Amino acid sequence: MNVTPMNYVFISWNVRGLASPASKRPSSTISTTPPPSAFLPRNLDAYLEVDATNTWGGMITAWDSTAFTATSSLLQRHSLTVFLSSTASDYSFAVTNVYAPSNRNDSPAFLVELRALATHIPGCWLLAGDFNLTRSAADNSNGSFHSPLSTAFNSTIDHLSLIDLPLLDRLYTWSNHHQTPTLARLDRVLFNVSMNTTFPNSFLRSLPKPTSDHTPRS
Repeated sequence: MNVTPMNYVFISWNVRGLASPASKRPSSTISTTPPPSAFLPRNLDAYLEVDATNTWGGMITAWDSTAFTATSSLLQRHSLTVFLSSTASDYSFAVTNVYAPSNRNDSPAFLVELRALATHIPGCWLLAGDFNLTRSAADNSNGSFHSPLSTAFNSTIDHLSLIDLPLLDRLYTWSNHHQTPTLARLDRVLFNVSMNTTFPNSFLRSLPKPTSDHTPRS
């Protein structure tokens, strides 16, 4: 592998309003036409998207085609994985875009899906998105805590040897926007050991939030 240091920027954001008819396009195809979301920078000219069902479940992963080549992809019920290779180095990794179910009854199946997905990842792996699960009571401002699901989530993270990147500048990533809001950390970026070893100086911070109830992270 090329040992020359490379700096890559990843942004993850659960943003509402992209499921309108005007933004709908065929799903599960890699495209090099302009992305369907006007807020994306123009240099992100290649993308893979999954249509929403009503207002839930839509995902898009976009990248700069001059910097990365997509070699393959894998679509599951609650995730979209793209395997990317750098055009300027020997680096390659899998990026999994996560949109987990909000219904607690569906969370165990989502965690099983993550474990199964790991068997398809041969090297560096980054998972980012809305996991809709908390890891501890500290992840929720009102103290609400579903211990069995948190235990199952932590067990999955440990089983897959994933590293939960700390968010440096805030405690929570989601708000219900009530007058007395409930805040929670539902959004995360996880590295496997190979990714963490290859990019040991990675960090996670929040970005300004012009819309949505979730905070973007980079």
